[in-house]
This record gives sequence, structure tokens and C-alpha cells, in this order.
Amino acid sequence: MAGKPSSIDELKAPPAEAVKGFQRCNSPGNPMFYGGFVLGAIFAEVIGPDTSDGKIFVSRWVAPEGFFAVELLPKENQAEMDTSRTQAIVDTFIETKFVGRVHETYSNDYKVTAAIAEKALSGSLSEEANDGFPITPKEGEGLGCIIYPSVQATGRGPNVAMIPSYANRHLIPDCVEEIHFRRKSEESFEINRIDYAKPSLTDNTLVWTGKQLHWTVDSGSTATVGVEGGQYVVRDESGKTVLSP
Repeated sequence: MAGKPSSIDELKAPPAEAVKGFQRCNSPGNPMFYGGFVLGAIFAEVIGPDTSDGKIFVSRWVAPEGFFAVELLPKENQAEMDTSRTQAIVDTFIETKFVGRVHETYSNDYKVTAAIAEKALSGSLSEEANDGFPITPKEGEGLGCIIYPSVQATGRGPNVAMIPSYANRHLIPDCVEEIHFRRKSEESFEINRIDYAKPSLTDNTLVWTGKQLHWTVDSGSTATVGVEGGQYVVRDESGKTVLSP
């Protein structure tokens, strides 16, 4: 990407012909939409250990109705950990494979995790699984999303991989940021938010504003700033996320 992205399509999964090798959750020619939940983990995932400075474009997406996902994450409480020895071995194996760092030259090392993801997403949703959930699976639609541990250490935020058609159905682009970074140490970055764009769903374009992402609230109203998922979130009095247009 030479300049700034100009269309929403540039933020989505790559075309099949561009996927030459295995990736964490897919085989060659079968692209996935990859994302993360915490900005720090995203930086650590996409910026190589030998990269000292540069820029990336980070898009934020929302899922108004929610979505179903297969979760392959470490157990967080004792009740979840009290499983059979066989299950514990399987869980450890899966976690170890998904957090392994692989150089792009050796994409075949992703064969195991790609196979696990393919098998995990080969099932279908039952009526029981949908009971009480606010969305109804599209007829004939199977599982389309997998949530797995970040390579960058436990607690940094999990990653997500979606089948492109599934992502297109459940996700809506919210904004895109141009962020410049400079490595301060092996595990930390100094970042500078340069510009942000709002997507136009009518013509599929990105409208760059020439200013940093910021929050605006009406005169006399109250907003609350907090940290959610490792990043700042501003909410108005009703609890709705506040973001400048």
C-alpha cells in the first residue's frame, strides 16, 4: 500500500490470489479477515522485531448484532481448568501452536494451526446454540469466526480470524487511523496518531479528515473516559461510545 487506503475494500481480507502460503488460520488461496482486540497486541503482531520505525493503518470495526465464534483461549478460572487430563493436553497443544511465532519464509509451519482452524470452522450452528441469542444464523451459514491467543503473551488481547463472507455480514467499518510508530525497546513503541478517516457506506470510500481521532460532546453534557480492552473509551451519559464524525 503506497499511500493511504481510499476504499473500504482495502481494509478487508485480501483476494484469494494474493494468499500464496499458509497463514495462522488459513491455507493458500483461502484468505481470512484477521483482527485483534487490543491496539498494543496488534502493534506487536504486525511489526517485525527488526523494525525500528514506520507507519500502519489501523481500522476499527463494530458488530451491531454480535456474532458466533469458536474460542481457543487459555482457561481463566479453576472451574474451566478442572477438565480431563486428555482435554488439558489438547488445550495446551492448541495454545502452544497458536502462540508460536513463525517467519513468513516458513509459512508451512502454519499447517497445523490452519488445519485446526479449518476443522473448528467446519461445523454448523444448531437451534440450541442460537437459543436466546439476538441474531439468527443465515440459512446454510456455518461457523465463520475463530478467536485465538495472541503471539505476544497472555493478557495482551486475543486475535480473531473470520471467513471473509462472514466478516462482510457481521462487521461494519467504524474508522481508520494512520499511526506512526517508533520502537523504544524490544516490547514498547512510541506512537503518534496522524490522521483518521470515516467510511462512507454509500459509495464504499474512506474520507480522510486531516486530523487526529478525537472525541466531541455537546455543550453542557457529561462524558466519561475509561480504559476498556487496553485502550481509552469515551462514553456519554447514556453509555454510548462518543466519537467525532
